[in-house]
Amino acid sequence: MPSSELEKRRRRIYKGLPNLKDEDRQDSANAAMNSIYYWWFEYLKLSNNYWWLCKGRNVLYAKSPKLIKEGEDFGDIFQLDFRQWWVKVGSELFVEQLDLPAVKKIDSNISNRSIIQNDKVIVEIPLNMTEQTIKKQVLEIVRNQAQRKIRRTTSAKRKLAKLKRIRIDVLETARDIWCLNQVAILATTGAKGFENVNPAKLSLYEIGKRTNLVESCMPKATDSIDASRRKRNGMKVAVKRMLSRADALIANAEIGIFPSFKSPCFEQCWSAPQQQQLDDAVMEGEWVPDVIATLLTEFE
Repeated sequence: MPSSELEKRRRRIYKGLPNLKDEDRQDSANAAMNSIYYWWFEYLKLSNNYWWLCKGRNVLYAKSPKLIKEGEDFGDIFQLDFRQWWVKVGSELFVEQLDLPAVKKIDSNISNRSIIQNDKVIVEIPLNMTEQTIKKQVLEIVRNQAQRKIRRTTSAKRKLAKLKRIRIDVLETARDIWCLNQVAILATTGAKGFENVNPAKLSLYEIGKRTNLVESCMPKATDSIDASRRKRNGMKVAVKRMLSRADALIANAEIGIFPSFKSPCFEQCWSAPQQQQLDDAVMEGEWVPDVIATLLTEFE
């Protein structure tokens, strides 16, 4: 196959964008804006470890092979917005390098039969049968194949950890809650640029209320003191749960696993001196993700 045809085919096959039909990278960037790929990019931007890796020549001091590999694949995401990054990097990072498995019609001379046969079965289908009967009988044949094993296959350079039962709105809410909490933390610790923030206005309950996390946990004027307290505590628990999810998503994103709510095993990223330099840079206000920078304007 000519390389130009291969490029056209490869650019439009993404596990996270199953309905993408257009082959243009700009169009695929628009589609990816509402996908898991976008949120991998967004959560990686919240990692101060990844920010420090991309800053200057700090990659030379990184101790985590997974973080280093992430840097090699994703590049300096802090210099580009998502669409720019997708066109330049992401579209090739997540594209399927090979055609995905699919049912196909075998020519009468079987010249287009697949080379590898041990994971396939050939059937003969009379064309005068009803679709319902065909489905029933084909499924019966397939289910009776001893070698049949369903597995998730992808040939992309970077693979998504999960696709099913992942809600984009949960990823967005967890990100927003984490950023609000981070503003409160940086204000409390006296980080430069956060002097105008009153941490008391960003308590766990206030963060939940601000993001409308659990509507039933919003106290009403008619509530008793006990009922109001229960609702506030319920909101705090819900916020803590979201913060744990966001922490896991960020930690996993920086080592190449996304999306995953499971806390990864601790992996040291920096030596003690490098970690101190990173902490000092954060306190000096050098690390301020875009979402947090936008939030800060509300306190000016």
